[in-house]
Amino acid sequence: MPGREYYNSGGYAASGTISNDGGSLLQITGFNPTANAGFLLLFDVAAPPALTVPVQSIAVPALGNFSWCPTPPGRPFSPAMSWAVSSTGDEYTVSADAWWVYAELQGQ
Repeated sequence: MPGREYYNSGGYAASGTISNDGGSLLQITGFNPTANAGFLLLFDVAAPPALTVPVQSIAVPALGNFSWCPTPPGRPFSPAMSWAVSSTGDEYTVSADAWWVYAELQGQ
């Protein structure tokens, strides 16, 4: 059975690939250090192009922490799992804002 895996953006970033192998997202947390509210978008691809529709959109306040825990046993992603900061929640609008993101997932 695959084990738990952890992702850390390693600093402030505008997007990132959580896993190239997919899996189930157990939780995602982070911090928005900017004065702009926005959206953390989650995708089923490793590197989403602009205007891609996310599989999940999480509203994030300005200057605040965020956390999302999908209903157990987690939110499955395939073939990959990625995130991006966006100024809109319904499609990926590239943002200059950078956030710190952590994720816990169950590998495939």
